[in-house]
Order: sequence, then C-alpha cells, then structure tokens
Amino acid sequence: MPLISFIVPVYNAEKYLHRCLKSIVHQLNGSELILVDDGSADLSGKICDEYAAEYSGIRVIHTENRGPSHARNLGVDSARGSYIVFVDSDDYINDDFVVQFERSGIAADVVFYPIEKLLANGELIPMGDGLCVEGIRNRTASEVLEYISSCPKFPASPCGKLIRRSFLEKHRIHFAFHRITEDYDWTYQLLQYAQSYDFFAGGQYVYRQVPQSRSAERTAKSVEDQLAILTCWEKKDVDGEYRRFLNAFLAYEYAMILLCYGALSPKEKKLYSREMRRCSYLLRYGKSRKLKLIRSVCSVWGVGLTSAMLHQYICRRSIRYGK
Repeated sequence: MPLISFIVPVYNAEKYLHRCLKSIVHQLNGSELILVDDGSADLSGKICDEYAAEYSGIRVIHTENRGPSHARNLGVDSARGSYIVFVDSDDYINDDFVVQFERSGIAADVVFYPIEKLLANGELIPMGDGLCVEGIRNRTASEVLEYISSCPKFPASPCGKLIRRSFLEKHRIHFAFHRITEDYDWTYQLLQYAQSYDFFAGGQYVYRQVPQSRSAERTAKSVEDQLAILTCWEKKDVDGEYRRFLNAFLAYEYAMILLCYGALSPKEKKLYSREMRRCSYLLRYGKSRKLKLIRSVCSVWGVGLTSAMLHQYICRRSIRYGK
C-alpha cells in the first residue's frame, strides 16, 4: 500500500503544471500520484501523459469537464494510499514532503500542515490561519475544534491536509457536485467525524493566488452556492457539541459570503438580500477578533453597507499585494 496518494485535479493548467508536478514526482518511492485531467482544452492532458510515461507511480485519469469536485472524487475513489493529499495544479509542495512525513511518525485521521501564499511579486507569506503544532498535537478532538473555531481563518481548503483514506471511506466523505465553494461542505464533514488530529510542521504547501481565480470567487453563483451550503449545515441535525463548533465555523463562512455579496450589482443583491439578512445572526457565534469586528459593524450599519466595506477593503489589499 502506498503511504500517500497525491491527487491533482488538472484543468487548463499548462502554465504552472510543470512546477506542480516537479515538486511531487521525485517523492514517489512508496507513494503515488493520481492526475485527473478534467477535460482540459490546452496541453495539460498531454503533459500529464508525458510525466506518467517518464516516472513510475503516476496514473492519469482523463474525463470530460465536470469541475474540481468530480475530479477530486475520482482521484479518491481510485487511490490506494494510506493518506490522501490534494494539490491544485497551479500550486506545489516542498521537495522533501514524503521523507519528512515518514520520519515524523504521525498517524491521525486529519493532519494539518502549513500553507503559504505565493504573491505576484514572488514573495511568500503565511496563509494566516493561525494553525500550529501546539494547538493541535496531543489534543482531544473537542479541544482541536475549539482551537480551530477561534483561529483567524477557517481551514476550508482541501489542501494543507493529509487525510487518512480509510477515514474518508468509512464516513463516505465526498465533494458536492455543482458547487463553486464545495470546500466548506467537505471540511465540515471532516471535522464532524474525525477522532484524531495532528500537525505536520515538516510539510509546506505553496498556494499560487492568481488574479482571475480571485475575481471568479465574487459572483452571484458563488453567493448562491455558499448560501446553499451554509443553510444546509445550519439546518442539519448534528450532535450538540459539534453544533456549538459548527456555528462558529458557519460564522466565518457567512463573513466570506458578505465579502462576495459586496461585489454584486444592486440587481444581483436583491436576489439574496433577504437570506443574507436572515443568516446574519450567525455572526454572534464568531470567536476571532475579525469576526467580532464584522459583527459590530453589521449591527450598526447593516448587511448591505458592511458587505460593501468588506469588498472595498479586499480590493485595496489586493492592489497592495499585487494579487
């Protein structure tokens, strides 16, 4: 059995794909790489096949374009490793990831590791989620959830985690189809069922934040999908202890929806204004400093103005960092 199954969903990624794959292919002694070509229209599929022909331990799945959720699910269903690691095709990991993980002796359902952002100017900065060894290692599941609920950012991305494959199979955890922001739903499932956690300080995930991906997040479709996921979990029947943590996670997701909502046209905002106002109560469960500030602003200025201010803040920050 391979130690790690690296799963890379690929769609029109020829510009950055070589950098991604080069960070993984030399680490496949005892691990495997599954490339899921999601109907790419550029040379990405050919590049995947070339790497599979040159390096052992690589499998390529070609499929029609159905989105990253479908691609990741296909990868998980065909994986054989003890652990699953997702790497997006424009990102990369450190060259000694596997060796460091083997030496660590870590074993848990969910293992977090550091994520850094690669800015347009080449600068690397921490993701800023606040996760660290001290907050996770040798803690009970409840203690870890309490810790995560107080972190500056909710770790929604499937990247930056090693997940035990048997755990995913046992609880039938899959990505939801036809949702732009399926990461939240998937991570809520992880945190609902995981019984053990750890932190792998020897890992590094480099997230390349490209401008077009940022603008794509702020659409009416994104707001619609995020609200659908949020309201689904808001109404879901979960045990009392997890509900307490879940409400804090939903508070963070609601703040992210506010940001997207602020970028919409007045006509688009009308479609979601009632639901945005209804769900604003979730902010009361937010524990981080930023969420408490957003809650205070929203209580005074309302959902509309608060979302507009958040959008302007993010736009100014994007210009500052060249993103």
